[in-house]
Amino acid sequence: MAISASAMAAPSSNNSGYLTIGSVALEKPVLDINGKPSQKAPDWVVEIAGEITKGNLEGFETYSQLFDFHFEYSRTTDGHVANEMFTSAAIEHSEVYILIPAGTYTAKIRQALNTGKLIDTITIKRLGNMTALKKPLQVLTYSDCLFTRAVQDKDWFAVAFRFTKVKEENIENAQADEGQAGQNVSEIDYSKVTSA
Repeated sequence: MAISASAMAAPSSNNSGYLTIGSVALEKPVLDINGKPSQKAPDWVVEIAGEITKGNLEGFETYSQLFDFHFEYSRTTDGHVANEMFTSAAIEHSEVYILIPAGTYTAKIRQALNTGKLIDTITIKRLGNMTALKKPLQVLTYSDCLFTRAVQDKDWFAVAFRFTKVKEENIENAQADEGQAGQNVSEIDYSKVTSA
């Protein structure tokens, strides 16, 4: 679970359980005796558009395992104004910080950061492991993304990005035998200052 770096001392060594990027400390996964993440099936995965990420989870081959991520958003003043999407009551969103395994795709991420390449979408999914099925329970889709910083610590790679639009979908009652019962959706476009 990510925490603000100001709430804890910065990691004292590369063997620390956290990797700091900017002001955020992302938690590294617990390793088993063979030095591999002890969690066999990922709870969270991330896809970076443009064939950047890869994985071996069936049905999610274009996704990488996501070990940790962090973002925050806020409204700094009272929202009871004539148009709460504008003026000082506008929503503010931080960069999104993600921690993934260092892999063959890290060079592509660095190149996109070096050149300022716009990434169409970055999608984060929380998976529900129901028998042999992997169903998304939560989906965060970020559009028009730009990488802003990256940190590598041995096998771990942390990257931060900004975006113009985010859509969150929470799936309700995703039972293995009942399918998808419904969903709640939240959406905001910072380029137009509109919300759905």
